[in-house]
Amino acid sequence: MENNCSILIDQTLKECDELLRDGKIHEILHRLYTIEDETRIVRDVIANGKIILSIVQYCYKAQQWNLLAKHVIRYSQMSNQSQQIEMKIVQYLKSCIEEINDVKIKIKLIEILQKTSSPSNLKVESTNICFKKK
Repeated sequence: MENNCSILIDQTLKECDELLRDGKIHEILHRLYTIEDETRIVRDVIANGKIILSIVQYCYKAQQWNLLAKHVIRYSQMSNQSQQIEMKIVQYLKSCIEEINDVKIKIKLIEILQKTSSPSNLKVESTNICFKKK
């Protein structure tokens, strides 16, 4: 099953890249939700984590900040998700924050991290989040 999930995920992510170019974020999310459910049901933690992180990444790439916040909150509140997945999301958002020049968006992402991260994950990552002078 793991190999089948991997092939399905890779193919779906390629399709999602095309959809992102067309601005079809909701179609992307619909496709990824289906796979996320399937990987969670079969308890493929690695594939599930990859899909969850991809959902967050596509929301960021599409600059859909409210959708991004919604999904980060959603996945951080799912008690059956592993801390490794949460840590990957925190690390990804940290790298996003460092790239963003818009202070309002940067603050919003920091607030999302503060609301959703477990204290241990936030402590590890938040010490490196700062506003860089350009």
